[in-house]
Amino acid sequence: MSFAILPGGRAGYAGANLDMDAASGLLATLLRLDGTLTDTAVKAITGVTNATPAVITSTAHGFANGDLVLVRGVGGSVGVNQLAIVAGQTANTFTLKTNTLESLDVSAGGAYTSGGCVINLTKCANRQDYDGAAIGSNYTIPTTTVAAGVVKPSASLTFSAVPDLSGGQVHGHMVAKASGSAATDIGLFFYDGRIQVICTVAAATSATTINVEPLQAGIASGATIVFSNGIVATLTAPATIGARSLAVSALSGGIAIGHHGEAAINTTPNYPITTNGGDIVVSIDATYGLFVA
Repeated sequence: MSFAILPGGRAGYAGANLDMDAASGLLATLLRLDGTLTDTAVKAITGVTNATPAVITSTAHGFANGDLVLVRGVGGSVGVNQLAIVAGQTANTFTLKTNTLESLDVSAGGAYTSGGCVINLTKCANRQDYDGAAIGSNYTIPTTTVAAGVVKPSASLTFSAVPDLSGGQVHGHMVAKASGSAATDIGLFFYDGRIQVICTVAAATSATTINVEPLQAGIASGATIVFSNGIVATLTAPATIGARSLAVSALSGGIAIGHHGEAAINTTPNYPITTNGGDIVVSIDATYGLFVA
């Protein structure tokens, strides 16, 4: 999910209250999303049932059914590491549905081993809702332009002297419209160097092709995609931006229409990035305007 616009950003753009010109004052924040740091919209995961739907434990998460969330870093139950919709909410648990018209249950895809973090994109109204998971200093994005309907910052994002986390990593960045305080800076979008891949035609067991919605960016040969029903697909050939099918190794199980997975875009390096006290540079794709870690 390389570029996920937040509710505040969507409302602002739709109402013409926000724009992306030089006066916009865009602020980028690096985030650590492994459950170590928490905030209103960022919570640690402590358990996942190996079931369909998988029941995720996140104590006192405060989420509501219908919230759009992103799960990252879950070990074992890798099928839940998705951009998905909260369902079956209780005080300390929730399940997930695919964020597609089919609204399918998300499976664990294996027994939970450790870790995990969930960031609630619906609740990222202001910077104060997620900055508890921030690492290093915010970066003010320089003059931006709009070309062919695509937002293009004028230069790479350089996060200077990001603290050494002793092997810890940063997992993406959030961009807000700066207003002078974390309480009022409006959350606009989140980026982590990954794209969502959505199955458009049912793929049978042993299939070597998966039909998908047009890709937002290229994916390298050998990349793996864990779908929301727990099936893992490994690309046997690179896929370019806009591609509608993937060549994969024979699938171990079927994938129904509407199930989705996520893949790292074809660039090196990419999030997550291990910090060492130096700078982290996020460059801009000159053609498509994508942020590329």
